[in-house]
Parts: sequence; C-alpha cells; structure tokens
Amino acid sequence: MSLVRNSLSLLLCLVSLSAPLAAGDGLRSLADAERRIFSAVGRLQIEGDRMCTGTLIAPELVLTAAHCVVDRANRPIAADDILFLAGWRNGGAEALRYGRRIAIPPDYDIGQAGAAGQRNDIALVQLSDPIERHRIVGLRIGADPEKRETVGVVSYAEGRSEYASIEENCPVIDRREARIVLVCDVDRGASGAPVLRFGPDGPEVVSVISAMTWMGDRKLAVAIGLDDQLPALKAQLSGSKRVRPAEAGGIRQLSRDEAVSLGGAKFLRP
Repeated sequence: MSLVRNSLSLLLCLVSLSAPLAAGDGLRSLADAERRIFSAVGRLQIEGDRMCTGTLIAPELVLTAAHCVVDRANRPIAADDILFLAGWRNGGAEALRYGRRIAIPPDYDIGQAGAAGQRNDIALVQLSDPIERHRIVGLRIGADPEKRETVGVVSYAEGRSEYASIEENCPVIDRREARIVLVCDVDRGASGAPVLRFGPDGPEVVSVISAMTWMGDRKLAVAIGLDDQLPALKAQLSGSKRVRPAEAGGIRQLSRDEAVSLGGAKFLRP
C-alpha cells in the first residue's frame, strides 16, 4: 500500500513497512555488550507467520504498533496468537511469553489513510506472565522527541529477523502533534520498534515506529509519540472496552523444531 502526503511542504510517499529495502550505512547489529542493555526489545511473532518488533516497558507489558495487533477489519487479534521473544538472536530468546490481552486506542482505524490513521498507531500487549529475570529490564519511557533532536532505533526486520539491529543517529526532521518523522533506516518487521533517547541514565523509549517514508531517494521513518496515548492504554488494561482478553498461553520453551520454524518464516505485513 502506498500513500502520499504533504509534510513540511515536501512530497512524502508513505509506504508500508512491507516494502523490502536495503539497510543504510548507519544500521548495524547489536554488539555483545549492547545485547543485555536492549534485551527488553524483542521480536513479536504474530499468528505464526507475521512479525513486528516490541519493547518490554514493564514486567508484563510490551509496547508495539497498533497495526501489528489488529486484522484488516480493525479487530484486535486473539492475544494468545502473539508470542514475544525478548532479546531474540539466532534461534534463542532471553524469555518467551504469549499475549494475554491487547490495548488499542479506541479511535485507531487501520483503514484510515495517511497521518490521521497513523497518529494513534500504538498498542500494549499484556503478557501471559511477567518477565522478571535479572538479565531483562524493561526500558523506561521518556517524553516525546522534539524536532532536531537525535534519537536511535532498535529493531528486527526483513533480512535481519534473527537479530536486533541499532541505528544510533536518527535526526528528527518534523513533528506534527504525535506524528514524528526521522531520518532512519527501517523495513518490514520494524513496525512497533522503539525510538530511543540516549542519556546518562541509559536509554528511554520516546516513540514507536509506525511506517516508512520516502523523500526523494532518502528513506525516513514515521514514529508515533507516547505522551497522549500511553497512560490511556495502561488504563485500558484495567478493564476497558478495547481490550480483548484471551486465555493465557503460559510459559514454555520452544522445541527445536519450533525454533527452526520461527527462524525460517516468511513474514508478511501485519
């Protein structure tokens, strides 16, 4: 799907993260020392054959994009069809949890085109059981980034679905309410990835990747801010109308055959 919008008086061709594109020079695999810091970032396996990126922000809460967890009719998918693979790397994860419930902004509509449809493109997945291992610490939430601020992104995507990659120097070139445009290399599977501010107290999540944008031959990313929606999503998980409950999937280790299957999956756009 391709959408066209005018932003900063420039023509931006908004395309879905399903478009296969080459990685940029600033994108690299996480170094060994960084893997522990970012073990809260994981791969979301959705209905067995689709992939997004998610971030643990509390022991039982994963932040991602809303379009990752709804079907084409804008209905939340069954939460226990979501598997969060924290710190996934080459067939192994630091922790595995199924979803239990999903929270989505009440006015989110996957069928709404352009900026209007993107501004609420965030979601929370409540896990079947909390992740409380000392190696995995949920990332802190920070204020939405400002224009001209430099941020980073950690994500999984097509061609690098078996390991997390990082791009550290992504300048924010536009911000209109909750919609943030940054110069950063994203691709299919990066939906829901955390946009990060790096400070003396460690990284903090400041927005969520929603889509990819082209401006001429430059690849940009569209992210959605958290300030307006995140508190309401947390409140939803205490019992609101857009939460879809499901039976807890429980905690278990992947079998060898399952790990091979996950590693070889062909991912489709959520």
